[in-house]
Amino acid sequence: MTGMQSVGGLDLLGNLRDFVMSPFSGDDGELDSSEIADIQDQYNTQRDGNRRKAGDLGFDGDYRPTVVTKNDAFPGTVAELRAKVDKIDLEAVNGLIGAWNEISVRNSTSLDEFRKQIARGMSPDIWAGSAANAAAQTVAAYDLTGKKVSTAAALTGTKLDELRTGLEPTKRLVPHEPESRSGLDNVGALFTGRGWRNDDVAQENARVEAVRILQTVYAPVIYESDARVPVIPVPKAVENGGGRPEITGPA
Repeated sequence: MTGMQSVGGLDLLGNLRDFVMSPFSGDDGELDSSEIADIQDQYNTQRDGNRRKAGDLGFDGDYRPTVVTKNDAFPGTVAELRAKVDKIDLEAVNGLIGAWNEISVRNSTSLDEFRKQIARGMSPDIWAGSAANAAAQTVAAYDLTGKKVSTAAALTGTKLDELRTGLEPTKRLVPHEPESRSGLDNVGALFTGRGWRNDDVAQENARVEAVRILQTVYAPVIYESDARVPVIPVPKAVENGGGRPEITGPA
């Protein structure tokens, strides 16, 4: 190193380079294409699992009509789009998932207890005759409907979890508004190999990426999770068939 480049053992160019580059040496928060693909693959795998689980439930009841209107147009600046995405309440969605799963479990537990009680009350040595037969048919229908309630509640939780697999990556992938780069910022970017960036170009690129994520990640899952949402059946009250229990055995 010549004397012009080093004074008293100090590397002047190295110090200048460190001064310029240090604020820009870290990650600027932008995800590269491989990171974006990894995130999408992660949630696609989760969604596939949800759909297998939904199929395994074997629900054979009625489904609600779809209510989400298809619209793939997402106008606005990247700041406006990001503000809308920030309003997505993942905590509320996860709370609903847990609530419907709990409903399914509790209803199944109640049905198990109901069966035990009915089995004791409708034993042939306690209740026999036409009234008992009619009541048995009513109880069987109630039990079948009760099973559908548990299955429908579990399927609703699964559909909400499917929705989550679209909302979470949307919140992770829709870009925030790019920060403005000054001339010094761009000089630092050149030193770190990130290139010069004009603010208007950065804004447009971020907007295009936001729309792409909303169209390919958010919208398809919203539409799919709105389809085949089960109607929760309402069990009819159990009646005794219009007769009094006939007590059998010794008079």
